[in-house]
Amino acid sequence: MDDLTARVKRKARELGFTGVGIAEAAALEEEGAHLREWLDRGYHASMAWMARNTERRTDPRNILPGARSVVVVALNYYDDTPRPVEGRTGKISRYAWGDDYHDVMGEKLGALRLWLTGLRPGTEARLYVDTGPVMEKAWAARAGVGWLGKHANVITRDVGSWVFLGEILTTLALEPDAPALDRCGTCTRCIAACPTGAIVEPYVVDSNRCLSYLTIEHRGAIDGALHGQFDGGRASRRPRLNDGMRWTRGRSARSSGGAPSSARNSRASGGISGSCSGRLTPIVVFIHLMCDAARRGIGANRETHAPQTDHHRFRTGGAHRRPLRGARESRAGHI
Repeated sequence: MDDLTARVKRKARELGFTGVGIAEAAALEEEGAHLREWLDRGYHASMAWMARNTERRTDPRNILPGARSVVVVALNYYDDTPRPVEGRTGKISRYAWGDDYHDVMGEKLGALRLWLTGLRPGTEARLYVDTGPVMEKAWAARAGVGWLGKHANVITRDVGSWVFLGEILTTLALEPDAPALDRCGTCTRCIAACPTGAIVEPYVVDSNRCLSYLTIEHRGAIDGALHGQFDGGRASRRPRLNDGMRWTRGRSARSSGGAPSSARNSRASGGISGSCSGRLTPIVVFIHLMCDAARRGIGANRETHAPQTDHHRFRTGGAHRRPLRGARESRAGHI
């Protein structure tokens, strides 16, 4: 590893990121082809924004001319507070138990970007935290941060899928890491755990049946055929899939003693109805309302989405099919 790349990685970890990797800023040709196939199959449901700006999504140089590298970071957000086991309580994904991850990640990435642009005169850099036309899951895999699981989320060896992802596109030429190896093997626990059968095949998710889409992105009434499949009021598919994965269980608190304090501030318990600890952040209140709406079959009039829940797929070689992430166009107010 060259000295410049080592300095960038060291700085990322000093800022609190639990994972960091580098990828060459090049066209995502194969990933782009599978994105278009996924869109043609209608698996993006009503998320029309996913079909826009594919040229920018598939080549970071169309976002930042002269881009040479993509710096990908991960932040462990796991919180080991036990979930309520009884009662009529909504089951809220752990990512929403604390402060808005856009703020938490954005502050750290902003500091890294500012430091990075000062390394050499004329260096340019742009940062993304679940915003803009950046396929962050594809870049996380290419940068070796984690591999793409069959549940359409990035999995890391240390903490499973309990991570937020962020990216910096830069004109600095950094030494790329080797892509992550797919370690899912023959395991299909996440597919079996999905309560609505949204994982239609390994690495492929149909948003039309996905709880994350239905309770966050979807507008209007929820298909009555799905009303009985919300697993006791889960506001997202993610907690059940993460809790059931062998790469997640028993690893979450090991690497950092639980989530970093900055990723779990203002924590609220998993049982929102009548049982809370800490303060209810807007993110938690919103998802709680969405959970109640889902049980009643009512959609919400707001476009938002959870981390690692866009449902593209891509293939990086061999016979494996893997998901990719095409983030939305930047807009305020999403979670």
